[in-house]
Amino acid sequence: MGLGDGIKMTNNSKDLLTIGRLVNIKRGHSKKKAGQVDTPLGVVGMDIEYSVPGGPGGHKYVLVLVDKCTTHMWTYGMHTTSGADNQEALWKFFIEAGGFPSTIQCYFDPRFVGGQAIKLLQSHGCHVCATC
Repeated sequence: MGLGDGIKMTNNSKDLLTIGRLVNIKRGHSKKKAGQVDTPLGVVGMDIEYSVPGGPGGHKYVLVLVDKCTTHMWTYGMHTTSGADNQEALWKFFIEAGGFPSTIQCYFDPRFVGGQAIKLLQSHGCHVCATC
């Protein structure tokens, strides 16, 4: 056998799947798209990210919230990931979004599901569940 023997090249006429097309694939017998949400503030995704060093306001962390229906995104700078900073950012979100979400999806991180942040969310009827 010489170099490259045993490899067969074929021409595939199908396009590669993009992330957008993969998300919109119909699944199961119901033929509904996965993760379809019909109402604004029905399901909101939440995560904490690291900020750009030397960014505006000197914030070290950013709380990111994304509405799964409208895909609108809110970001709030935070100096720490403490419960007080999470609470303050969540209150800003509630005011800017114009209400309280029905469900918030986040990682089961103690910053989200423990202490002051979870108490605030549950006191306003927000159901907190895990993301995949």
